[in-house]
Amino acid sequence: SEGTVTLGSTAPAGGTVVALSSDNAAATVPASVTVTAGTTTATFSVTTTAVGTLTTVTITGSYNGTQTATLTINPPVLMTLSLAPATVIGGSSSTGAVTLSNPAPAGGAIVGLSTDYSVGLEGVVSPSGLPADGSIDWLSLGPTLTPIASGTTVPVAGLPGTTMTFSTANGLSQMTAIQCPGDGCVWYGNFTPGTTILWTGGAYEGESWVGNVPLILTFSSPQRGVGFQIMPDLFGSFTATLCAYDAADTLLGCVPFAGSADETNTDGSAIFAGLYGDAQQISKVTVHAGGSPTAQGVAIGSVVVANAQRQMVPLSVLVPEGATTATFPVSTTAVSSSMTVNIAGSYNGIQTAALTINPAVLTAISLDPASLVGGETSTGTATLNGPAPAGGAVVALSSDSPIVPGIELVTSFDDLPLDGSVDWAVLGASLTPVPSGTSVPIA
Repeated sequence: SEGTVTLGSTAPAGGTVVALSSDNAAATVPASVTVTAGTTTATFSVTTTAVGTLTTVTITGSYNGTQTATLTINPPVLMTLSLAPATVIGGSSSTGAVTLSNPAPAGGAIVGLSTDYSVGLEGVVSPSGLPADGSIDWLSLGPTLTPIASGTTVPVAGLPGTTMTFSTANGLSQMTAIQCPGDGCVWYGNFTPGTTILWTGGAYEGESWVGNVPLILTFSSPQRGVGFQIMPDLFGSFTATLCAYDAADTLLGCVPFAGSADETNTDGSAIFAGLYGDAQQISKVTVHAGGSPTAQGVAIGSVVVANAQRQMVPLSVLVPEGATTATFPVSTTAVSSSMTVNIAGSYNGIQTAALTINPAVLTAISLDPASLVGGETSTGTATLNGPAPAGGAVVALSSDSPIVPGIELVTSFDDLPLDGSVDWAVLGASLTPVPSGTSVPIA
C-alpha cells in the first residue's frame, strides 16, 4: 500500500521530516518520510505480510503533532477447488487442489474439506475400505482346535472398553484353528499360511452333519464397520452373506459376497467380506457362507473393526506459508451405478467441485485356448476396468452359435441343461401297473 503525509503549509528550506510508525508488525513503514522544501505532501510505502484473519493496523505520522490512518489487511480467501480427474471409476482415486487468492500466512492456511457423500450400509471387499480402528486376533483364544464356548466375549484391541461376543445359532462350541492352512490344521482352504482363524465347525447328529451357522458377532457398543477374510466348509464357488442389525435388533441390511474355495490353493485368496455405514449403528452381524443354513460351518480370519467415519477426503489440507496452492487425495470405492459427489473446501470462503464416480464396465472377453477341437473346452475370462462392487458384478454371456442345429446324441447328464426332472417313484410301489397315457409333473 502507499501512504501520504500532508502538511498545513509548505515545507521550509531543507524539507520537513515526518516520523512514521505502525502498531502491528503485519504492516511496516519507514522510520520517516521527508516533505521536500516548497511542497506540502510526500508519499511512503507500506509493506504488509499475509494474515490469517482480518487485521486492522494504525499508521501514525508525527511532526509538530500526530495524525493517524487505518489500514485494513484482509486474509487470503479460497479462490478455487479443482479435481483431476473429475470423473473416475469407483475404487480408483483422484487428486484435489485448492488455490488461495494470496500467499498463506505464517504457519500456513488450513483449508477445511468435506463431501456430501453419505454411506447408508454397503459391502466392503478390502481392508482398505475400513478405517482400522480396532481388531481381534483369535490367537489369544488358545492353541489349535481349542473348543470355544458359544457366547465368548473378547476385547477389541485398539478400542478400549469395546468388546465383541461371538456365538452360534445352535449354541454349539466353536474352535480356533491356528496357523492355517498347515499340517494338522482343521482348515486348509485359501487362507495364507500362518493365518489364525476362528472355525465354527459343527457336529454329527446321527448321520447328519450340523454346522454352527450363522456365526453371530455382537458388539458392546455400535460400530461403523466390520470385516474379515472368510471361507465356508466346502470347495468350489460360494456366496457369503453378512447382515447387520442395530441396537434394537432391527435389520439394517444384508450384503452378499461371491468367492471360490480350492483345497489346494494357499495363496491368501480367501475373499474379504465387510460392512460399513457412516451412521454408527452396527451392533450385530450375522455371517452365512452359502449352502444350506445348517449344512456347513464357516471360518473367518482376524476381524477389523471400524469405529471412525471413513473419509473420501481428509478433514483438511494445509497450504504452506507463502504458498497459494496445495493438493489432497480423493479416494473412492466400487459402485454399482453412477453417482456425483460434491467436494467442498472452506477458508474465508467456500468453493466446491463435483466428482463423478462410475461403475466398472466390461472391457474385454478372452478365451484360452481360442482354437480347439469340437468336444474340448476352453476357459473364458471377463475383465472389468475397475473393481467389482460388493456382491460382485454379474456379466451376462451369450453365443452366436449356442447349439448345433438339429438333433444330436447325448451320452451324459453333463450335456443337458438340468432344468427339471421326473422320478418314477411318484407312480407307486415296485411293479405297480401304470396305464398308458399317464401324466406326471416335471419337478
